[in-house]
Amino acid sequence: MPKSAKADREPILACKDIAYTYPHSKEVFRDINLNAYEDEIVAVVGPTGTGKSTLLRVMAHLLTPTRGHIYLEGTEIREPTPNISLIHQSIATFPWMTALENVRLSLRDTKLPEEEVIKRSEKMLELVGLKKDKDNYPKEMSGGMRQRVAIARALAAEPPVLLLDEPFVHLDEFTAQSLRQEVLRLVFKHRNFLKSAILVSHNLHEVVQLADRVCIVNGTPATVVEELKINLPRPRSERDSKFYEYLELLVKELGLKDYRV
Repeated sequence: MPKSAKADREPILACKDIAYTYPHSKEVFRDINLNAYEDEIVAVVGPTGTGKSTLLRVMAHLLTPTRGHIYLEGTEIREPTPNISLIHQSIATFPWMTALENVRLSLRDTKLPEEEVIKRSEKMLELVGLKKDKDNYPKEMSGGMRQRVAIARALAAEPPVLLLDEPFVHLDEFTAQSLRQEVLRLVFKHRNFLKSAILVSHNLHEVVQLADRVCIVNGTPATVVEELKINLPRPRSERDSKFYEYLELLVKELGLKDYRV
């Protein structure tokens, strides 16, 4: 039985009744209850404008929830922490820094020796296939390469929780597929730093391929309206008829009449 299926297991990340309202504006979402367990990837899907990206920023405490509480391994978090890393949809690299310097940035406030900082940063660049480009500047890289630098930077702090906001949307499919498999390997590798991941994606094929559970958000303000558990063994293949059954179920739940499965 998967660890996440055990009722008495403590979630790695827990959102309890969280809500968020933009200053002087509308309430984006309310009463969001979402748990992410060890050895589990949770996907959050829903129509555009339902606050999915905002939800990830609240989980990382880059935005303070209007109401509710967020717990990391049983302890309430009240400020940003290196134990929760967020990979943005937008490509975020600093143009005056090399790839290696961009990755090292996430370790700036640690007490690690300089040798360890360089070693870990180089290891993460190797993980995303950019070891040979460590001295290159962003202007010398493609958009996909810059996004891989951002992914390496998020992983360098060795967070137990990784939040992914459409992280592969700017990558070619070959690179995207390679990094999806790397995320899977990291989450499910024993004695590894990464314990759980939460993914926001509009790519439902990606969602069925990666997620153990899918939380569907909808409404104004948005709430979790449905939760779907994906019981497919890994590695998952799109040739599997069960894969397409889940895909069609998600399309139906989201009311996406024009989505091609």
